[in-house]
Amino acid sequence: MALPTEHDLSGIYRGTDYTHVFVFLDADGAEVDVSSYTFTAKGKDVLNGTTVVTFTASQPGSNQTYKVNGVDRTFDKKSILFLSLTDTVTGAIDSDYTELVYDLFQNIGGAISCPFSGKVQVRGRVTT
Repeated sequence: MALPTEHDLSGIYRGTDYTHVFVFLDADGAEVDVSSYTFTAKGKDVLNGTTVVTFTASQPGSNQTYKVNGVDRTFDKKSILFLSLTDTVTGAIDSDYTELVYDLFQNIGGAISCPFSGKVQVRGRVTT
């Protein structure tokens, strides 16, 4: 099994909704249909440590357009994965946690692999 690609997530801001977007592409840049995959992801304080958050994995209901190298590109909804946390979940992250580690696991018909892992910053809140 290949090691996961290190990919740090954008920062989580306590008390707000959070979503990170993954677009799955093959080595040639063609979109990969991940609609039949099952995904799970957790954020922990340290590797093998305490689970701080469990992400919700979902796919969009329609195709999505994102800037890639400054150019708008529309991706098929079947190649996109959202990892999300609600404002309630991010608001409950203890202030001791300023950085988490995460990994994203995928199940493809019983074959389990981990395509991504990395860090995510947790930012405090000023306005309450």
